Amino acid sequence: MNRLLLRFWCCFFVFGMSYQLAFSQFYPTQYRPSNQQWQQLTTPHFKLIYSKGNDSTALRMGRILEYQYTSTKKLVNGDLQQFPVILNDYNDRSNGFVTPFHFRSEIELPPIKGKALNPQTGNWLRNVGPHELVHAMQFSNIGRYNLPWLINFFSPDLARSFHGAIPSGVTEGLAVYHESNNISPKGGRGNYPFFTNQFDAIFNSDRRWSMGQMLQNPSSTRPVNRHYIGGYEFTAWLQDTYGSKTSSDALNFYMNFPFLGYGVALRHATGFWPGQLYDQFEQAQPQQEEPSLSTSLQELEIPFEGRNIRRPRWLSDSILVFYGSFYNARPGFYRYNLKSDNITRLITSNSVSDFRYDLSADRSKMVFSFYKSDALYDNTFKAELTEYHFNTKKTHLVTQANRLYAPNYTENGLWALQTRPASSALVSIRQDSVQKLLSLGPHQIIAIEAQPKGNRLAVIVNKNGRQALWIVDRTHIGAIRNRAPDISFENGSIFDPAWHPSGKKLLFSSDFSGTHQLYEYSIPNNTLRRLTHRPYNAFEGAYSPNGDQIAYIKQEENERLPVIMKRKGAHTDIISVSDRKAKRATSLNREPSVPDSIITASEQWSVDSYSSGVHWLKPRAVLPTVSEVSGSDRYRLGLSLHSNNLLQSQAYSAEVSYLDERLWY
Repeated sequence: MNRLLLRFWCCFFVFGMSYQLAFSQFYPTQYRPSNQQWQQLTTPHFKLIYSKGNDSTALRMGRILEYQYTSTKKLVNGDLQQFPVILNDYNDRSNGFVTPFHFRSEIELPPIKGKALNPQTGNWLRNVGPHELVHAMQFSNIGRYNLPWLINFFSPDLARSFHGAIPSGVTEGLAVYHESNNISPKGGRGNYPFFTNQFDAIFNSDRRWSMGQMLQNPSSTRPVNRHYIGGYEFTAWLQDTYGSKTSSDALNFYMNFPFLGYGVALRHATGFWPGQLYDQFEQAQPQQEEPSLSTSLQELEIPFEGRNIRRPRWLSDSILVFYGSFYNARPGFYRYNLKSDNITRLITSNSVSDFRYDLSADRSKMVFSFYKSDALYDNTFKAELTEYHFNTKKTHLVTQANRLYAPNYTENGLWALQTRPASSALVSIRQDSVQKLLSLGPHQIIAIEAQPKGNRLAVIVNKNGRQALWIVDRTHIGAIRNRAPDISFENGSIFDPAWHPSGKKLLFSSDFSGTHQLYEYSIPNNTLRRLTHRPYNAFEGAYSPNGDQIAYIKQEENERLPVIMKRKGAHTDIISVSDRKAKRATSLNREPSVPDSIITASEQWSVDSYSSGVHWLKPRAVLPTVSEVSGSDRYRLGLSLHSNNLLQSQAYSAEVSYLDERLWY
């Protein structure tokens, strides 16, 4: 049986390479949707590969990456030349990643839905591009005259994989630190209360994370982004306390002495061991006292563990429906009776990550969006709409292959949002046809909510980092293009619009105060009031049919739980008119924070049709092999060669060895 020389085996096991990968195909293949007509945009440091029709999106991404290159290099060192960045537009379950095998970044152009990222960063491209650039620059840093540098002569990809042994919280913490300090003012998750208050909620409890929990990727516990949260908090403290070069010094030392571990690298950079650093980190955190909360709140008894409840809506004045996922129960939509505290699962399903769904006016059915996996192509999911009928307990697909989410019943039928590269569009659905109603180019429509007993829409749009609320007539929704928003905040964003049954008030959530809270806007009086005073986060509120109660979600330690609040008697604060009008001007025609020099230089970047050519046949890895000859004490020595093309449509593994004056292959 084939095996690599001892030091290469050590590299495989230490850096997380799987047993199967080491014994089979070194570089895998991947099936992608056909007819992509791949194009290539070449910039000074990057090679962006994208499907035809996404030229303007690729250009915007190229400008962002080139502008962020210098500041990223200062954080983690490294160097990139013609680094491949693949932009695909066919996966709605959006993500971005960097892999050392075949060294590249891949970014799905459909934006992540929901609250995961800070809207004030600007848009999906500005959130994901600089974040993945940090990973790429870090992986490119292998140092000189060390073990990774030596292995680089045989396999540059394998040399870069030494970074894979660093705790994922360190790697992700550095990327979140960069996005919070070097992209947009008040941008990045480090300036985002929905993100940072999760850390505060657990740190100020009796279930505080250990350093290991903060920095390791959680395999089965909530929150699943714990290593992002804890990694950022620790990295930000480390950089502020020990200097801006602390992380880069630790990375350099680690690459020179990788088998000593990253803890020794931290000791070298700071003079303290990880346990000592964590003690200092704990002492540096401000202690918070929870404010007294209203006694009129009713907390629901959810009999499961690992509770993550999202977006409660009212079937009646005493029955709720919500989406829930748990450790010990299936994910899907549940019904909760407030009188009996009885909970029933209605349907098992995943949900698009904004968790937006809608109930029909007569409460006989609901419509929601879920991710449907493609039967043929790898890592390809499409958002589809499904209706569930409460009486018959049956579901049916509303559309197929139309990539729709955030549905809303209106008097004109069913409306929803449709995926666009780095954006979205508002559409109406009639039988099997989809008609576009509104598209704002690079600006993303986040949510719509139709007014009951009226002709208005509440629309939330993110324009270059200002995520604000517009109230418009359905017949004049295009006014959003040029009109100022009705409500916007200088220091925060708006989420979760929900109408009062009367149609005269509008509920939404915002983070402009430093915590996510619920607000109520009275249209006749033109007044805005704050309704909640949660210590960490309150969001996704909804009025009961009689308007007397509000259900919403609160952040509590590692969980998100539903709460019922009496509307009357709640302590409210009036928000002044000046506070709800952002002072920032919003340019609709250019990428924010990208200087004119980059925009001018980009006019000279070349665009060509992409072809893998034959250069990919050059081996990316040349590794020594030893094979024992069966029934003897002799060994056959040789080399194994491995490579694949950039899009992973083709790959090979070959072995050449010598024994008994013969060449074996």
